Amino acid sequence: MVADEVRALAIRTSKSTQEITSMVKAIQEDSQAATESMNSSVSQMEDVANRAGELESTLNNIMTSVNDVNNQIVQIATAAEEQTAATSEISANIQNITSMAQDSSNVALNAEKTAGHAVFLIEKLLVDLNFFKINSKQVAEATENIKKDGYK
Repeated sequence: MVADEVRALAIRTSKSTQEITSMVKAIQEDSQAATESMNSSVSQMEDVANRAGELESTLNNIMTSVNDVNNQIVQIATAAEEQTAATSEISANIQNITSMAQDSSNVALNAEKTAGHAVFLIEKLLVDLNFFKINSKQVAEATENIKKDGYK
């Protein structure tokens, strides 16, 4: 009987040992799978970290480009304001030149009228002077008459 009990105990012990070995093996496999999963996760996290670094660098480049564009926009706006001011000044100068040209034209017209009137007066004066003009024959006769008759 003791031998039967020892045998039964040995069989149970063997079964229990096999079950424990099976459980340990399953735990080791699960542990290996968990380790591989964690290693994969670590690799993926490193990949994500690298991509995040690249993204940060790209975003910094974009921000630098946006700042450059903003600076160029400010420069263009400033140049446009300066051009507008210059255009306004040119327009005012052209208006002044136009006004001065109109004034000059008016002065020229007045000078032409005045010159025409002066020509008219000179021609009238010449006509009036011709009335008083005497020729040398008339002077000789008048002189003879004065000599003959004396001053009367």
